[in-house]
Amino acid sequence: MNFVWISILTGLCAATAGLVVLVARLLSYRHSYAGDTSGEFSMERYEPMLRLLDSRDVDFLARQPGAAESGGVDRLKRDRRRVFRMYLRELAADFQEMHAQARELVAAAPEQHADLVGMLLRQQVAFWSALAAVESQLALDLLGLGAVNPRRLVEVAGSLRSAIERATASPGPVAV
Repeated sequence: MNFVWISILTGLCAATAGLVVLVARLLSYRHSYAGDTSGEFSMERYEPMLRLLDSRDVDFLARQPGAAESGGVDRLKRDRRRVFRMYLRELAADFQEMHAQARELVAAAPEQHADLVGMLLRQQVAFWSALAAVESQLALDLLGLGAVNPRRLVEVAGSLRSAIERATASPGPVAV
């Protein structure tokens, strides 16, 4: 019976530690700053991110003689994860910048852009939920479980960009 309780407590501790790490990662993205962004969001800019953690290149390298022994496979995985996180920071900064633009639109013309208020909240929840999912997938991928798919994250940012473009282009309400 003690073994069952020890297993349960160990599992709870591991889950709590994982949650703490996830929250810390998400908080680090809240303070992202892209620096010299052009102010324009582009889906094409994030295309490499969508295939950066694809396992085919790693699998190919692992089949090459001496690659595993020399540490090349582990180095490739580590470097790609680092670059992937750079993309995540830039994407979070771009999203925050676009969200600030949309809030400015609402503040400047509240009646004209009243429909943006609800959309802004939904987009923020969708973005941070997708970012949490990607971070969870990264943790599982590190353990060799599952794959990372950032497509939803990029799509949410793209839909916010589209809503802002429609709001600035038309004098009437924006369809979301």
